[in-house]
Amino acid sequence: MAIGRYDSHTKQLRIYIGNVLREISSIVSGDTNMRTCITLEPCVTSHTLKTVQQFLKPEKLKELFACVYDLPESAFSTEAFVAHQELVLNGGKPADQANTRNKPKMEEDAKNENMQKKAEDSNKYSEN
Repeated sequence: MAIGRYDSHTKQLRIYIGNVLREISSIVSGDTNMRTCITLEPCVTSHTLKTVQQFLKPEKLKELFACVYDLPESAFSTEAFVAHQELVLNGGKPADQANTRNKPKMEEDAKNENMQKKAEDSNKYSEN
């Protein structure tokens, strides 16, 4: 709730300051058509970015991280964002281990032998 209020308040301040900057810059430049003015770039909050980052395209994510943390886009790696998104979507596991329980892969013969052994064991218990 506090974060929501903070976000709302910050957004209102940005709008107000943006309007003031636009008005003052148009007066200083003498441009009554508002073609020459200073504006604020809208940017999401770091909290919002962290909340929605797994749903964004890596290029947009790179752009928003640069905006939020006031760094050039070249400082961020698109490949790193892709890798991070895969980890988040796979529950913290690499893509090749996403839906496994980290069991070693069994060959077909080993699977059949294992099933045969289980069937024999269950037959022993049912006879006793």
